[in-house]
This record gives sequence, structure tokens and C-alpha cells, in this order.
Amino acid sequence: MDLSEGFLATPPNFAPLALKELSGLGIAEASPTAGGITFRASKETVYRVNLNSRVGTRVLLRVARFPARSFKELEKNLKALPWRELVDFRAGAAFSVSCSKTKLYHTGKIEEISRLAAGGLEEGAGATLFLRISGDEATLSLDTSGELLHRRGYRTLTGAAPIRENLAAGLLLFAGYDGSEPLLDPCCGSGTFAVEGALIALKRAPGLFRSFALETLPDFDGELWEKERQRAMSLERKSPQAPIFASDIDPEAVGLAVSSARGAKVADFVAVAACDMDELEPPTPTGLLVANPPYGIRLGKSGEVYGKLLKILREPFGGWRSGIIAPRGKAGAFRMGKNSLELRFLNGGTELYFEASPPLKGAIS
Repeated sequence: MDLSEGFLATPPNFAPLALKELSGLGIAEASPTAGGITFRASKETVYRVNLNSRVGTRVLLRVARFPARSFKELEKNLKALPWRELVDFRAGAAFSVSCSKTKLYHTGKIEEISRLAAGGLEEGAGATLFLRISGDEATLSLDTSGELLHRRGYRTLTGAAPIRENLAAGLLLFAGYDGSEPLLDPCCGSGTFAVEGALIALKRAPGLFRSFALETLPDFDGELWEKERQRAMSLERKSPQAPIFASDIDPEAVGLAVSSARGAKVADFVAVAACDMDELEPPTPTGLLVANPPYGIRLGKSGEVYGKLLKILREPFGGWRSGIIAPRGKAGAFRMGKNSLELRFLNGGTELYFEASPPLKGAIS
């Protein structure tokens, strides 16, 4: 298969973080585009991005671009593709078809033509193909991730309205967290911030303990894949440079956080406790406090929780930086100074803001 262009899909407004992430992975030929980042694709880079991306959603391989001004032209160009190199015909494939600004608007017919042009490719779970027709051009992409990248595999139980793993990791990176300062989440829920913080602090690849669609593709290179896994593991720290804490007033949430930490194999590095914010004392003089408080969707009185956060950020956590998630109406509520950072994002279809103190000087995240 001739690999040329990969695409890392990202949540809205997270592309700059992903671009920095790819640069850190040694992938220089990368640039932002609608919905994510395009990068120069080889098997090595596709494997590396899947294994290591903390903020991405999925990695697609752009298989082909070709004219599609008519159904006949679409069929002709699809027939010319090396389908046996793309998918395992015994396992079949799923097709996702979308159209815009084109006369070829019948997605069902387009899928039928595609399957016939591929030589009778049956429906199945062996691969997922995305066919996008815009104007007179078609783009065929192959999913190399399988389950979305935020599904690390450690979070089997969750509370109400949990934040996705890649969002939590991205927000920590946005706040300049690199593991060199203590981290505390005082309303931890299922522990996602603490676990993702531990993975960042350990420099552990988030995809080490899950499987990927690329492993089922006909041209999968098991030796190269193991080489990338070994590369990732060689960069890992034995322990974080600074402690990581998580607490919640709800004992059930504490149990979920402990379960998440165990599932991610970071339980030895995350101290979890049942505690009301009113009772919290800073475990260290400085650090980063992050929180995803209830905002009318999760259980609890959101105003009361935000009030407690404002109080403890003044005292006793006056020496700490902070990063707080809030709905639109609370944007700017935490008054973190003229150099504070703010990022708008979506979680579960809800528009939210993350307001953070300026990162530490020299933070490398």
C-alpha cells in the first residue's frame, strides 16, 4: 500500500495541541486542517500516532482522491484501487458515506457501487472505510484506530457526565502540565484528570494497553508495531516527578477513581480520598488544581460547588495554579489574571470552557 497522507481527527479547538504533540513525536510534516491534523504518513508514523496521541480522536489513512463527477466515473476510479491490500475480504468492512455540493447525493447507492467496484466487498467488522464526496472529488479513507482513541481501556465504570479521556489530557496539556508539579482534582468523579495526569507524568503512551484496527489490516507489520511499542516503553519514567491527588465528597466516586487508576496501572502513583472540599488542605505549597465540577448535569448543586472552589482557590490554595471547567455562563468567573488561558470545547454535546492559570515557566508538556 502506498502511504502518503494521514489524518489525526481532534476535538474542536484541540488541533494546536495535537500539532505540538505530533512535533514531539518526531513528525515534522504536519499541518492543521478542518477537523484535525494532516501528516506525512508511513506505517511507522501511523503506528506511532495511534499509540501515542493523547488528544486525538482517530487516525485515518487517506487511501485515494479521485474525480467523481458521475456514478460511472466514481465506479471506474474505485475499481482501480488495490482493495485486497486495504481490507481483509473474509472479515468484510463497514462503509461511511457522506456527500456535499455534489449531484451524487444518494449515499445508499454510492455504498452499493463502492462494494461492487471493490469486487463484492461484504458488510463486516474487518475494517471501516470513509468515502467523502465533495463537489467533483471523492476521498477514500481507512480507519486505522478502531475504537476512538479516547477509549484507553482503563475506564470500565463511570459516574454521571464524565469527561472524555482525550479531553482531560488535552486540558492538562493546555494548562501547561508536564508532571513536574503536584496535581490535585478535588471533585474527581471517575478519576479521569488524575489518571491522565499520571500518564502524562510517567510519559506513558496512552495506547499501550488497547488494540487498534491497524492490527487487523492485510499489510500489518507486527515487527514494526512491536518496535514502536518498545520505543514508547523506553521513554517511560519509573515514577512521576511530583505527587498526584484526587478526592471527592462521594464515596462511590472515590471507588470509581480507584478502579480507573488500577485499570490504567497507575494506582501506585495516585492518592485517592473521600473528602469534602471544605476540609481540603494543600498537600504541598504549590501545584496545579484541576476540576470538572457539576454544572447542572452531574449530580449536585453546581453553584455551591463553584462557590467552594472559589473559596479554596483564595485560601488555603492561594499558592496553587488552577484549571477549572465551567459552562458558558461561568466563563471568566475564576479571575485568574490577565495572562490566564481559556479554551472552549464540547463534552457530551455541552459547550464548556476551561479557564486556567498561566503555565509554569519552562513547562514542556
